Amino acid sequence: MRNVIVIVLLTVSLAQAGPIGSPTATLEQGTASVGIEMFRQEQDVVIYGTGLFDGEVPKVQTDMVTVPISYGVTDRLNVFGRVGYATVEDNPTSRLIGAGARATLWEKDNLSVGMTGQFNLMRIETVGYKNQDGYCSFSLKKPHWTWHPAWVETIPMNVDLTEVIFATGITYKLDDKWTFGGGPGIYWLDGDIETNNDNLQDGSIKQDRVFGFANAAYKLTKDIDLTGECQFGNDLFGLGVGILWKF
Repeated sequence: MRNVIVIVLLTVSLAQAGPIGSPTATLEQGTASVGIEMFRQEQDVVIYGTGLFDGEVPKVQTDMVTVPISYGVTDRLNVFGRVGYATVEDNPTSRLIGAGARATLWEKDNLSVGMTGQFNLMRIETVGYKNQDGYCSFSLKKPHWTWHPAWVETIPMNVDLTEVIFATGITYKLDDKWTFGGGPGIYWLDGDIETNNDNLQDGSIKQDRVFGFANAAYKLTKDIDLTGECQFGNDLFGLGVGILWKF
């Protein structure tokens, strides 16, 4: 039986882990915040090297729930961590952990400019489908190959992803309640696919992408903010909401 050919999966849905948040520092020195964020993305996915199916899987949906924790190192520098999970179509829940920082570089009156960076680690437990000739592939959605009688075995696979994201942008405080922000960003993705099968080769994932984001925060009370964010790019669209408690 032939070994599986190496497969490469390119998708931001599997990688980009939820909201970017404010591109500038939002906490004063010595203060902190904790919250919960919910985010949904749709992304076209391209699969290569399957042997039987090469092409685009449209509108793969990812739902994420994360808990961000932030701390004000100074008035202009905040650090944060994030834990949570993501569900990609029919695949089981994936675990997520990350950390990063955001900094204010310039400010005047109600306008400020800054940048943010973060890294995230994810593990996705999925399956591959192997045929009688030894070829193997993912399915993010239900298999596209059910019409093919040769698909006879499912192979458990682990996908470990590491991503690095940088974004820059502006924040504008409209009044005592509303703050708006947004800008461009870029991310790099690197991952390993473990087939957990001695007869099959492992695979890898690599991707980089430029995207845009826009967000808003509404001060519900003195210490509680409601947030919303939109992300957009080539074949990418995402929406999210959250709530933050500052203390």
